[in-house]
Amino acid sequence: MEPFNPPDSIPRGQRTYINEHHQLVVWPGWLTLLNRNQTATDNNLKRALSWCKDDWDRQEIQSELDRRSAKRKVQATVKTEKTIENAHPILQLFVNRMPKRPMFADVLDHGTKVRPRLESIRHKEVQVNLPWARQCLVFDLDHTDALDTKLPPPNIVVKNSVNGHRHAFIVWKTPVLVGPNASQKAQKYYTDIATAVGQCWQADPNYTGTLAHNPLYNHWKTEILQPEPYELADFKQALQIVRSMPANHPRLRTSEWAENYAAQGRNCRTWEACRWPSYALGTGATVDVVMELVQSFDAMHNSPLLGYRECLTIAKSISRYTLSGNRQNCAMTHDDWQRYVDHTHRPEVQSERGKRSGEVRRAKSEDKRIIAQGMADQGYKLVTIAKQLDVNRSTVHRWLRS
Repeated sequence: MEPFNPPDSIPRGQRTYINEHHQLVVWPGWLTLLNRNQTATDNNLKRALSWCKDDWDRQEIQSELDRRSAKRKVQATVKTEKTIENAHPILQLFVNRMPKRPMFADVLDHGTKVRPRLESIRHKEVQVNLPWARQCLVFDLDHTDALDTKLPPPNIVVKNSVNGHRHAFIVWKTPVLVGPNASQKAQKYYTDIATAVGQCWQADPNYTGTLAHNPLYNHWKTEILQPEPYELADFKQALQIVRSMPANHPRLRTSEWAENYAAQGRNCRTWEACRWPSYALGTGATVDVVMELVQSFDAMHNSPLLGYRECLTIAKSISRYTLSGNRQNCAMTHDDWQRYVDHTHRPEVQSERGKRSGEVRRAKSEDKRIIAQGMADQGYKLVTIAKQLDVNRSTVHRWLRS
């Protein structure tokens, strides 16, 4: 029996054609043929769509594919709604506070997408907080150690069953507002609490919390340790724990001081972040060892990167102080650092530094002073002189007065 070959083109609106034997043949269409043979799978429909040249057939197949896609979306939405209804109350609160269109990802290297909430929570990683409100605090725990028992347990723990690493969620009773319009003191208190808890639980300091493990995703193992949401004050004990830690405590976050010095540039930030772990090394803080710390921090936090000579200078500075004088065979404490600052920043030392700085700045502006005096003698106004020399009017007035 010869194989059946559908026609290349059938007049629109007609389902019949004349075959090579001059017989009237009814062409049922690809969709009908596949349904008769019970082979109307999505893949077969897509193949038929790519082979088909008839507009009527293509429209019929595409409509069927669209209908199936819409049906799957409705079924998935209904399933997700039932999952949320059967979930723990703390998880229901957690989901209801999420953004209406959160970001999500299954593989972070492939980028993120934005979809409605019920669709996003069917994926591995999902955005849990609004841009200007923090309904929960998320920590990335890349270890399997027990959490500090001096603090309350997290509400939700989402564990990776392969390596035991976890995401710990602290759900707040009232979301914390952040951003330019929120209280700066409240944000500072929230940041201090978050930093302190992260240090106590040895959380990853580089984790930003934008995307977190989805507690409703089947791939993860979700545990509810505390069914009631917390207040910020419930974790104020973490501040006392961190303050009681010595400066060289291994839990202490190395980049915390760097954030306070970020406005001063990459060099100061790198120096501040790398000196504390170097102090903890004692006699082991050689130039080579400190250099590894400096280059590691530089690669992770600085853009553009510092030059080799800059990194080497920072490493030498830290190593030289750590190994010098009475600092030998011991680690630097906060009191030692304060005494060092008091010694190197005495009033007379600072005064001498200010005089030298003033002399240098005065020498740089000497040419402009001479020009300003000449223009003033010729009768030019202060505004004109200041505009010509690209300086402030009060600066020109001070030059002429002196």
